[in-house]
Amino acid sequence: LLGDCSTQWLVQALRGYGRAYGYDFEIYESGFDQMDSEILRPDSELYQSQPDYVILLESSRRLLDKHRVLSVQEQRCFAARCLDTTRERLAALSRRLRANVIVFDFEAFNDGIHGHFAAKHSHSFASQLVEYGAALWRLCAETEGLYLFRFSEIYARFGAAQIFDPRLHCLAESPIALDFLPEVAGGLTRMLASLQGRLCKCLVLDLDNTLWGGEVGDLGAGGVEISDIGLGKAYQAL
Repeated sequence: LLGDCSTQWLVQALRGYGRAYGYDFEIYESGFDQMDSEILRPDSELYQSQPDYVILLESSRRLLDKHRVLSVQEQRCFAARCLDTTRERLAALSRRLRANVIVFDFEAFNDGIHGHFAAKHSHSFASQLVEYGAALWRLCAETEGLYLFRFSEIYARFGAAQIFDPRLHCLAESPIALDFLPEVAGGLTRMLASLQGRLCKCLVLDLDNTLWGGEVGDLGAGGVEISDIGLGKAYQAL
């Protein structure tokens, strides 16, 4: 697990959640903001550990720190520069490891400057973060062994108030609130289990008043509720 932020609590959550899936994870964690140092040094402990998976966690708020000190002209190229850095990291990893790589995507971000007009300013951090995130999606689609952990989807489901703790970030540079670490660790563990073919899904459900509205034996196939209007819309969505 390599990050540009504090990751020690996520490591503990991963170890704990892994046991629920029968894993006894051996996790090597880089030092704080030592992601690039670990990847670029051929003799780093990362390569000595020969991991099966490498997880790269870039914090949007650390990226914001890098973005805000640039000139406006440099800010317009920020996403491209970030993507170049990611490509360099992946190239270095592939030269020395036969590991699958998992990268985090990014949550919707409001830095308090451009608000709803961020799309009108190509140099805005929100605009550049969207561009970088989209580029990561494309990179995962075209790169074998590279997978995207959809942190943005978790953020959208639960909201910033639950996931991000400003006080913890200020004190310890942690991008994830302590109470929310199990949700992220659980998602990562399920992803690893799926990549190893250990995650099976079985859907068992009733038909009448579940897959469609009403009892087909009484109403006939044309009488049950399943359509794009009224209550039938809920069943069609299911």
